[in-house]
Amino acid sequence: MDFKKIITNEYRNIDLINDKIRDLQKKKDECYLKISNYKKTFEKDNSHFIGKKALCSIDGERDFQNVECTCTKIIVTDNFDIKPLFVNKRNKKVSVDFYDWL
Repeated sequence: MDFKKIITNEYRNIDLINDKIRDLQKKKDECYLKISNYKKTFEKDNSHFIGKKALCSIDGERDFQNVECTCTKIIVTDNFDIKPLFVNKRNKKVSVDFYDWL
């Protein structure tokens, strides 16, 4: 047996596998970029909510029920749900559980 030839062939196989891995990683990165672009488009399409007021509530907090808040940003979740971000009247960011647009 020519071990040198066998080992050289195995190194070639490793190189081919690494090339395939790089190609797959590149395709994966392209998919993530497309998803990111779709999300940005979806956020832009829903940007009309920015500046809109809502009655906001935090579940389990009596002091934060039906408080008027203003939407400052729209983000899109990984499930492509719209998630508005709000500030209260004191311009403090609030994480709300429920909101109802005014």
